Amino acid sequence: MRRSGGREDNLGINHRSRAIWKRRYGVFADRLIPLQGRDLEGRGSRAERQLAVNEVLQRMADRPSELERNASNPDVLTNRASRVNQYGPSDDGTSLSPFARDPIEAGSLAGGVLRSHRNVCGSPFKTLDAPNLKNDFYVNPVDWSSSDLLAISLGTTIYLWNATTQEVSQLCDLAVHHDDVSSVAWSRSSGYLAVGTQRGLIQLWDPNEKKKIRDIEEHWGRVGVVRWGPHTLASGGEDTIIRLMDIRAPGSTAVELKNHRSEVCGLEWSPDNILLASGGNDNVVNVWDVRGTHRPEWVISGHNAAVKALAWSPHNTRQLASGGGLSDSTIRIWNVSSHKCLHHKDAGAQVCGLHWSKNCNEIVSTHGYNTSSIKLWKCSARLECFATIPGRAMRIVYMSVSPDGKTFVTASDENVKFYQAFPGPSAHSGDVSASLQPHCVIR
Repeated sequence: MRRSGGREDNLGINHRSRAIWKRRYGVFADRLIPLQGRDLEGRGSRAERQLAVNEVLQRMADRPSELERNASNPDVLTNRASRVNQYGPSDDGTSLSPFARDPIEAGSLAGGVLRSHRNVCGSPFKTLDAPNLKNDFYVNPVDWSSSDLLAISLGTTIYLWNATTQEVSQLCDLAVHHDDVSSVAWSRSSGYLAVGTQRGLIQLWDPNEKKKIRDIEEHWGRVGVVRWGPHTLASGGEDTIIRLMDIRAPGSTAVELKNHRSEVCGLEWSPDNILLASGGNDNVVNVWDVRGTHRPEWVISGHNAAVKALAWSPHNTRQLASGGGLSDSTIRIWNVSSHKCLHHKDAGAQVCGLHWSKNCNEIVSTHGYNTSSIKLWKCSARLECFATIPGRAMRIVYMSVSPDGKTFVTASDENVKFYQAFPGPSAHSGDVSASLQPHCVIR
């Protein structure tokens, strides 16, 4: 692994192994977008090669998963169905997955269900191929809206995937303006999509009309993160400045929040939209009260690496979770009222994403170097990891959650994967995952 400038860097891959699988196998999975001139001779994405490995290993498994046995048409090569990456245990009790990093951790998988205080499926129930997906710690190209639209940036293009109809549409391509997408975020009130760009612009898009509403020129560098309050859009990026804009008043001057000394890579509003937490490449978390002065209410300097992962508790609006990068690899729970650290856990790897479930007092975290994985944490008297889902080939940089809070999606290694890990909000609420059939074809 190479280091440059103290930033969270990319991990190399085994080119010899990749070449072997590329020569022997040429299979495709469900695609988020149509094929673009790719052939079956192996000139596909890393995701396609990984899926070839998975296909061979699934044939080797003595005990196919229950989902595969009940599938109406299990011929995934013919139908290019989405993969359900489940592996049965081997004779010695360890996982057959070639991507498990730790034999003991891999052995905790039994038929795809993790042993914990409740059953958690250790495999995604749906996987989509997402070619040209970035692998950059400092951008945020995935977000799931309250109306069940998943926005994802693949290269310079933003696609919208409807979780109900499973239809895909293209929203825009910034290549025509010689720009690139660096962040996306949905507004819960207006339904607009905010798009941060590499050149420092923020664009507002109406997904129904496929129309750009306006351009906002406030930043002079990459806008790596955008987050919506009820009517206020917060943005941050390379210029180290956080800007708050009221989108109801076109032409109004943005409020500037200045306290970071390096790139802003994480922003999250508290559930009551009074506090804004920001994380930066300067290893600092700032907590801002947007009603008061333009100085932070609390400067948290407990991490030793960049802080991108932030999550507020839906159950206690003054509790904040934060996760540090590779040199830190810790998850900390803070009480922003008493200015105290309540919990501190070494996650063992770069913390890329955090989400605090609204349906139960649990946190899901996604990790990169040195151990790519997804971890589920119980928040009670202490912070306790009760389930670990081993990662696959690369770090899991991006994550978003469904409107009902039951399903979360991860994006990495040119794959978009759907997991059902949390209980639903109630017995009578809709189940988002029910409409995401694992063997439907996306074209």
